[in-house]
Amino acid sequence: MSTGIEKISLVALTGIFIAVVSLFLGHTYESNDLRVDKVVVVSSPLQSNIDSARSYFNQNDYIPAISEYRKAIEAEPNYLDEKSELFLGDEIKNVIKKTIYELTEKLKKDPGDKNTKQGLKDAYYMRRRFGRGCE
Repeated sequence: MSTGIEKISLVALTGIFIAVVSLFLGHTYESNDLRVDKVVVVSSPLQSNIDSARSYFNQNDYIPAISEYRKAIEAEPNYLDEKSELFLGDEIKNVIKKTIYELTEKLKKDPGDKNTKQGLKDAYYMRRRFGRGCE
């Protein structure tokens, strides 16, 4: 007995995508077998990077935190665009400052630590991407 679930086609998935995009743009989407008038936001990979970064940062685990923020910013530059709804500039600015300070202190204790050096590279890269620095 078929439940119909296995019959989902690329066309149906495309229709759902169009429906979600249409709703995002403020339109209602209807087709013969699909009506969408409410969108449930599902966590995206980018949001996952931000969530992971925040979690690491809150645990004072700066190297993976800055790495996750970097991945998110490289994939979605609007996180640094003040005109964007996605803007996280103040949050990221504080993360960069704290990370640079903490990793610089850590590097003083262990100058050969490659992970700390990479974390600092990521933090300085993000500071440059931020445009105006973090001072």
